[in-house]
Amino acid sequence: MANMSTTWGIDKLKDLESTNFYNDSRILESGASEEILQHTDFSIVQPWMEVIDDYKEWKAASWVEDLFSVYSYCRSILDLRRGYKDIFVYGFFTLVDPADEQILAYAGRYEDRVALLAR
Repeated sequence: MANMSTTWGIDKLKDLESTNFYNDSRILESGASEEILQHTDFSIVQPWMEVIDDYKEWKAASWVEDLFSVYSYCRSILDLRRGYKDIFVYGFFTLVDPADEQILAYAGRYEDRVALLAR
């Protein structure tokens, strides 16, 4: 997710939550404003909001080929879920070592099947 352009004025914020936030606080700090992910090139209609200046860095199409992108990570998680639906949908999960803050590992169980997830 990218921050919205610092060259935009408040009139470019067309979503209700951002407008309400601005009206409530009267302060819009450029370092804390994130912009929604826009379509940028895969539609022929005029975008309802301005497109960020560096949109090419944030194009979803480029994420498909990048094995370390958020897209690829989510796709691999969904593939894992589809492949082991019994465990990940119907199973029960327990944290392997709750005391260790350096390890995030879960054991998933469903009937006689077990999966260990670690990050």
